[in-house]
Order: sequence, then C-alpha cells, then structure tokens
Amino acid sequence: MQVYSNAKCLLLLVSEEYLAKPWTNFEEKAALQNLQLHAGVRLLQLKIDAVDIPDIPTSEGTLAWHGDLHPVCALIASIIGEKPETEPINGVDEIKQVFSYCFRRAIFAAMAGEIDTNAMFNSIEQCIWQLDSYLPQMSNPVVSQYVKLILVDLNQLDSFRPLTFSFPMTSFFPEDTRKMLDVCKTNIVNVLNYLNQAFSARIDMPDRIDSQYAYGAIYNFQD
Repeated sequence: MQVYSNAKCLLLLVSEEYLAKPWTNFEEKAALQNLQLHAGVRLLQLKIDAVDIPDIPTSEGTLAWHGDLHPVCALIASIIGEKPETEPINGVDEIKQVFSYCFRRAIFAAMAGEIDTNAMFNSIEQCIWQLDSYLPQMSNPVVSQYVKLILVDLNQLDSFRPLTFSFPMTSFFPEDTRKMLDVCKTNIVNVLNYLNQAFSARIDMPDRIDSQYAYGAIYNFQD
C-alpha cells in the first residue's frame, strides 16, 4: 500500500475488534513490512481497550487510551518534526512544579531495571500526595486536566503495591505485569513531554522510559 510506503510514523489503534478482523490484520502486515523496508519509520501502538497486544515490534512503545488525543498527537508531531499548538504561556510555572514532583526514578525507569520495589511504590505514593495537594492550587485549566491524567496512571501503578511482598525488585515481576506497569509509566512520560513542548517550558527531560534510569544514568532523578 502506497500510503504506508510514504509514512513517517505509523499509529496502530489496537482493540479486540482490530485484532479480530481480517482487513485490519492485512493493514497491520503492510505497516510492519514498511517498518522493515524503510529506515527511519516510527511505529507506536494506542491501546483502546483491555486487549492483550500481540508481539508487534514498536519503536515508540504502547500508549493507553484515556479519552484525550493530545498526548498522542504531541508525540506524533515530535516524531515528524512539527511543533504542537502552543498552549497559554501562564502554565509554564505550574508545569515546572508538576515536573519537579514527577521527575523520579520510580516513573522514568522501565520495570526491567533493578529498582527496589518498596522504594518505587513509596516514591509513587509521595508523588500522588504532592500532585493531589497541588491540584487545587493550580490556575491553568489545561495543565490541571493533564495532571489528572497523570494521577490516573499513578494510582494504577500504586494498585500493584501488594506485589512488593512477593517481588523485592522490579525485574522479578512477571513479564506481563512489567509490561502493564511500563504502559502506565510511558503514559505519564508522554503527558509530561507534551506539556513541556506545548508550553515551551524547555525542561531537560527524557522522552521515554528506559531501564538504564534505574541506575541514575544521565539524569539526576529523585528516588
């Protein structure tokens, strides 16, 4: 398909219906063929519902749908070299404060890294408390809405806290559980990157999660 051969970025909207229909499977194969044949093509998946995603290679990871396309559009815009529409400038200070709460190894380190499980969940709990406390003080409605999205994924991460009794290190978690937690972390990092770009906040931050951040590489994260 010519549409795939000319694409810079491919976005797969993955759902139970998507995986069940023959035409979408054909489209998926065409997209993956383009990924193999053309260097520089970027691929990401948007998970629409609670479907088990097959082993599809992806250069950008998997996003979970929260009812808002802004983080997805911002990521695609950054991939193809276009800047997203600028939001009101008066949100920059609030974004920097939100970022200071979220700039944590517990969020930016992928689960494959060696992170102490108790330390990770304690850090996530602290981040939730800080954002919950700061949210009523925020004046920019756009930023506050995105903070609410971040809190959704933070609380989803925190719901796995009981596993600390069985797995002292994050790398010991079952693979499927690590993937679910990494999806939540990726969602948070994508929202932070979107806000950073949209408001021109100029914050030096990673654009994705990585297991190397478990060891404090490059960035000076909180625990």
